Amino acid sequence: MIRGIPTNYGIEILNSELKKEVQTYALLGLETPKDPSLEAIIAKEDISYDEVKDSIFYTNTIDVGYFDESGILTYEINLQNINTDKYMYAIVLLDTQNKIVAALPTPQVILIEGIGGLLTIKLPIKGTVSEVVFVSSEYVSRAEFEAMKASLKPPEVNIDELVEKVTPLIQQKKDELEYAHKILDECINHCKFLLLYKRDNKRDDARIGQYGLFFRNSLPQGYKPLGSLLSGAKYPKAYLYFKNTYPTLQANCPRGYFKLPKAGLYTKGTSSPQEAGRSMSEGLPNITGNIYTGFENAKTNVNGAFAAHASGQYGFNGGDYDNPYVSFNASRSSSVYGRSSSVEVNHNLFLEGIYVGGG
Repeated sequence: MIRGIPTNYGIEILNSELKKEVQTYALLGLETPKDPSLEAIIAKEDISYDEVKDSIFYTNTIDVGYFDESGILTYEINLQNINTDKYMYAIVLLDTQNKIVAALPTPQVILIEGIGGLLTIKLPIKGTVSEVVFVSSEYVSRAEFEAMKASLKPPEVNIDELVEKVTPLIQQKKDELEYAHKILDECINHCKFLLLYKRDNKRDDARIGQYGLFFRNSLPQGYKPLGSLLSGAKYPKAYLYFKNTYPTLQANCPRGYFKLPKAGLYTKGTSSPQEAGRSMSEGLPNITGNIYTGFENAKTNVNGAFAAHASGQYGFNGGDYDNPYVSFNASRSSSVYGRSSSVEVNHNLFLEGIYVGGG
């Protein structure tokens, strides 16, 4: 329903018997949904046909005019059969001389056949209740007019039946929405897992090749004993880091395998990456000593690790020839010798291993 204000000319016409001549309406509009200049013209109190004739895209006869139960002048227009590609801006009511009786702004919509309905226009003109001003066909009776109005009204709806039909659909949409939320949460959790996995992967990469001593009865997960022969397919990260270590270490390895450094050796650092994994032989300081012999009554002299044992005028220490001999004792050269039956230092024993990652 649209309530409108007639033009000054329209007030004169509608308040007289000439209101029966107002039987035509025209639709104003453009191809665009916004036009300030046309909207300004429509909003004027007095609007002439010449101002809007170029914007008229549809004209037809008003279906019926009458005074409603409150005595208000009412016009009804059926828009169901109108199909246009222009946006409707207003409806104007015209008399037989194409003078505008009333201009009524409307929402800017495109009319599609079968979508529109019955448009009711009420103007502030008083008259006799239920008086029919006119109908568009001289053969339409009042009963037929009421029947036409009833056919254009929306059908009655059984609310209970509607609720019964709609409730499962609402529940279905709710279930679909909950499922979508569940999938979204799973995706978010998976992304979090991937981020954590990537971060842990970087930490794991940094530990590859790490040497450790452990005071326990087994190596931690990821560690392998020194001297192990490992598969590059099973430990790809370790293989990537270890394959270019000291060449002699990886010599004679089967194809696709790599070897960890020898076990049971003392560890020493190096600043050269090319020497990583190299095994060095043990060594000790050199032991030196001298024996000096003379002639006739000359005394035989020794130093370093040697000692002379004899007596007499000739021989060792100026002695005679009675069993002279020379003894050797490395501790005379350095007290480090003789402390152990093997080359060894004070030590504790631990399990040793190298971190190669999962496998």
